[in-house]
Amino acid sequence: MTLAMTDINDIKELYFKKGLNVAEIMRKTGHDRKTINKYLDMTDFNLVLEPPVRSKRGSKLDPFKETIDEWCSQWHRNHELLAADWAGGFC
Repeated sequence: MTLAMTDINDIKELYFKKGLNVAEIMRKTGHDRKTINKYLDMTDFNLVLEPPVRSKRGSKLDPFKETIDEWCSQWHRNHELLAADWAGGFC
């Protein structure tokens, strides 16, 4: 969650000038404690916060990929043979 600078300034003022703790700031602002702590700890607001990079996991079908590819290629070959038979007509 990204807050506007006015909200961040309000949080910092409540904490550093008025001496409220994080729980009191939570009740007053309605923001989560993690959000409040994040902005209290942040010193450089020019940094762009990007979500952490997650590793890609494989598909549940990955173990069966070769079998599925084989079935698909067999189906295409059979379909082509059937199409060639029908091209000649019934007689």
